Amino acid sequence: MLQDLDFLADRIGQLVEQSRQLNAERAQLLARLKTQDAELDALRQQNRRQQDEFESLSTGVASHQRQLDVVQQQAQADQAELKKLLEQEQAQVAALRRELDSARAGMGVLRDVAGQARDQIVMERVDISLLGRDYSLACPPSEKARLLEAVKLVDQRMQSIKGSGRVSGNERIAVMAAIQIASEFLSAKAPDGPLANVAFGDFKRKIEDMHAMIDDVIEPSGTSR
Repeated sequence: MLQDLDFLADRIGQLVEQSRQLNAERAQLLARLKTQDAELDALRQQNRRQQDEFESLSTGVASHQRQLDVVQQQAQADQAELKKLLEQEQAQVAALRRELDSARAGMGVLRDVAGQARDQIVMERVDISLLGRDYSLACPPSEKARLLEAVKLVDQRMQSIKGSGRVSGNERIAVMAAIQIASEFLSAKAPDGPLANVAFGDFKRKIEDMHAMIDDVIEPSGTSR
């Protein structure tokens, strides 16, 4: 009986010791759980702060994006307006250039007309003789020397034709002289001629000037000698 009581007492002591250990472990677990709860609360608070910061950043990014969209739209509108203004300026410049070219062309025409008018206004009377017949011509002073040379050449050619005795009559002699001079001119203008590189327009203009002066011939001032 006493042995049973001792055994029971030992057993109770073991149970009490185990209970103490369990209580100690339970206290440790509770302390650890409390610590983990505190850490979890701290993590939750940190997560909440991070979420708040993220939401704030998201709001800021959205606001900046809206501002950027507005700026881009304004820039596109400004670019379109500048392009339109540039096209208008280019069109105006092109129109001004055309007007300037037209004005320059008009000035050139006016200069030519003024030069012709000046030559027509300032004319000098020149008395000449062809085949013994006197004429009075009018020409610009600058053309007088060339006109006298041409008259001398034509008169010499007509005198030569008349002296040959093969052609009679002043008109026929004048025609033959003109044909001979034209033939010599065309020969000189041939590719191997001395005047091959001279512009035909210059000769044509001079001939037209002489024709104009001949058309302006006044009535013969004398009779055939």
